[in-house]
Amino acid sequence: MKFIPVNEPSINKSDIDLVNKTLKENWVSSESPYVKKFEEKLAIITNRNYCACVSSGTAAITLAIKSLEIKKSDEVILPNFTIISGIEELINIGCKLIFCEPNELTFNVEAEDVISKITNKTKLIIITHIYGLTVDIEKILNFSKKKKIKIIEDAAEVQGNTINGKPCGSFGDISVFSFYANKQITTGEGGACLTNSRSLDNKIKNLRNLYFDQNRRFIHKKKASNYRMSTMQAALGLSQLSRLKQIAKQRRKIGILYYKKLKQYKNDIQLPILDNKFSKNIFWVFPIVLKTKHNANFVIKELKKKNIGSRNFFYPISNQPIMSKKYFRKKSISLNIHKKGLYLPSSLNLNKSKINYIIKSLIEIIK
Repeated sequence: MKFIPVNEPSINKSDIDLVNKTLKENWVSSESPYVKKFEEKLAIITNRNYCACVSSGTAAITLAIKSLEIKKSDEVILPNFTIISGIEELINIGCKLIFCEPNELTFNVEAEDVISKITNKTKLIIITHIYGLTVDIEKILNFSKKKKIKIIEDAAEVQGNTINGKPCGSFGDISVFSFYANKQITTGEGGACLTNSRSLDNKIKNLRNLYFDQNRRFIHKKKASNYRMSTMQAALGLSQLSRLKQIAKQRRKIGILYYKKLKQYKNDIQLPILDNKFSKNIFWVFPIVLKTKHNANFVIKELKKKNIGSRNFFYPISNQPIMSKKYFRKKSISLNIHKKGLYLPSSLNLNKSKINYIIKSLIEIIK
């Protein structure tokens, strides 16, 4: 069997043709109609008023945090089980971080736990939907609005999904997407900040573009960097966006196929949740937690010998080497599922034959 990567982008002829078109038209920088058109279409399908495309998902969440002007005396509530993107900005600010542990079955934070951690110092809550399944963000929003607490929705892993019929990415003061190669749609690298606030949108667009003075181009009144998206990235995103629904539908189809074939092994493997009360799982990846004596690292190594790519779960942010020791947790749900959790290949080009081979190989390893 040829090597099966854990994830790979789905690039078709239309994608290639539109990117080539930008090159033939000599559009390569961020100053092009393609970037604006991508932003407009993203805003429309996400039910947002404004969108700012940037160079990566990390750039998106970093600029979202910067735009909200969090202070050192503030508290920020965030998940412990997620990618480290954005943490550098919070560390630089020096604010107090309040970590929420995930539910062991959904891998998402619980709304009740988030709400219980709110104090009069809480200024921001970051809600990250994990692995294709959503958080009950509306319950958190109903409470946070009364306290005037800002919300960033990280919807990078659920683009194309909905919560009670509303598109993921439409919640909170700012929502962010990543368009990395393994996401629902890709621009290679890339990301976006979406909001309904004109002032926040203006601030983010200034922060992504060196905060140029509007009247004097090379005068900069605030610290900022270059986080712009290129025309070629935007063109690829535009083309991919036209089939977002199809991509999300195919991801779920692959996830359900895995689920049906693996459910007979529930004593050995914890399978992901298919649905919750407000959303379906679109299986950005197919995550499993081992119930056997094996740890994730061993299984990943053995799968690789069989030409199958797989990947560890997130490592807790609280225990990352860059974090202050005051946040370190000797025991946590995040740490437990990191040790025993991995996700299986979930590329859109997976067929039944490949999935059968992956499952057969996995069971041979853990039995």
